[in-house]
Amino acid sequence: MFIRRQSLSLLGVILVILILMGCRNGVSQLTDTTTAAPLSNSTVLPLRTYTPTPNHKTTPTILHLSSVTPSATKAIKLISPWKVAPFIHFASWSPDSQWIAFWVSSTDDIASSPADKMPGGTLYFANIRTRQSCAETQFTTPSYETVKVHWSNDGRAIVIMPDVVYIGNPCQTGSYSQETNPGGIETQSPGQSLSPNGLYDVDTTLQLSENGFFTFKTTITTADHVRVLQSVTWKIEQREGRYEHFLGGEWISSKQFLLNETQTEGPLIIDVDKGVISVVTKLFNLGKIPQMSVEGYGLVAIAAPKMDQNDYHLLLKGIGTEASFPKVMLYHSENRVVETLPFSHVWSVPFSPDGQWLLMDSRSDLDDSHIIWIRPIENIGGEWQQITSGLYSAMWNDNWTEMVFIKDENIIWQTFPEARLIGGWDTNPYWTYSLEWSPNGQFLVVEGNVPGVADYGLFVLER
Repeated sequence: MFIRRQSLSLLGVILVILILMGCRNGVSQLTDTTTAAPLSNSTVLPLRTYTPTPNHKTTPTILHLSSVTPSATKAIKLISPWKVAPFIHFASWSPDSQWIAFWVSSTDDIASSPADKMPGGTLYFANIRTRQSCAETQFTTPSYETVKVHWSNDGRAIVIMPDVVYIGNPCQTGSYSQETNPGGIETQSPGQSLSPNGLYDVDTTLQLSENGFFTFKTTITTADHVRVLQSVTWKIEQREGRYEHFLGGEWISSKQFLLNETQTEGPLIIDVDKGVISVVTKLFNLGKIPQMSVEGYGLVAIAAPKMDQNDYHLLLKGIGTEASFPKVMLYHSENRVVETLPFSHVWSVPFSPDGQWLLMDSRSDLDDSHIIWIRPIENIGGEWQQITSGLYSAMWNDNWTEMVFIKDENIIWQTFPEARLIGGWDTNPYWTYSLEWSPNGQFLVVEGNVPGVADYGLFVLER
């Protein structure tokens, strides 16, 4: 999760992200409270990878953990941006890691952008190797949020406008052709509605939007939709996010669907054969389901990425008024053990993608920074290691072998877990706040701005 600070600019609110450097490592003697949950026929079957919903503030990137080494600080070098403008927004990498696409906004673009949208502008392309760049003036938009830039396998740019799609070679005038139905392009990713074995389908429909709450109905049918097997109506607080293809949860086995959160009943499991199962009372063996209106918080269930077919892990955490949150709980299906962890907050992504690590968050009393603790998921009752403090955000690459930290104008790129320095850069006076790895992992695109003014820079870093 990126935590953003405000700075004054023509945009009004500029999102800036800070990352701590100079963190210290250490091992904590924090202990867990571990209990064995009673055996039950309603215990959920193995989980599949957790799919975020609009009700869980996750990020498209993996956030992590480690501290900047002293040697990294000594190796930092000052760099200049590739491109500067009143506003810049990165769009995408080409699949061969040769081209980048990004939006450039003038002061007029910013002034004329809709009040509820991020600014638009003109689409630019740049070649990473030759540093050739160009403005594709035929592609302008009042908000970059309404246009997507994808790529074909042969390196052609696919510009998806609200009403039409163009395909062509970047920086080659006249090469774009208009496509009415280009194959293989998806502008939205639907949820996984079919069960893992393909025998059942789930559908969640909005029934009512009233007084800040959504009422949904989730129905499980046979895959051919001929027979309704289970149906449940549930309510949730309305929050920001996209609700296209919203399912409210995910399949966790061939016959069980997990609703991550409901307003009054907590997380629920819909079993094809057994009906609705309470995660709070049946799985975690709690006697009471907390209510937002009474206790000030509710409970959310988050499933871990799977490590094998025969076990799963499920976190139960608070949502609502943070000061009221209970301790986080963790369920182990392989032995039906329930742990009460010594933390009230999980990190933005509480499980590593490989299902090996558990990430917890303890908040600083002095500022809005964070302390990240890790532990192997299977190490029940084991020690927690503090791997960084004073943290605002961090990022891993896809396979978790490398990480990047940002603090104000400084960027550190290093390996994980060895913490071997790959590169260190100083972007002064730009504070950087967004990173994108190239598909081949050799480059980083970084956005930044000078706090307090409409001065944005786009940086390209090479390992």
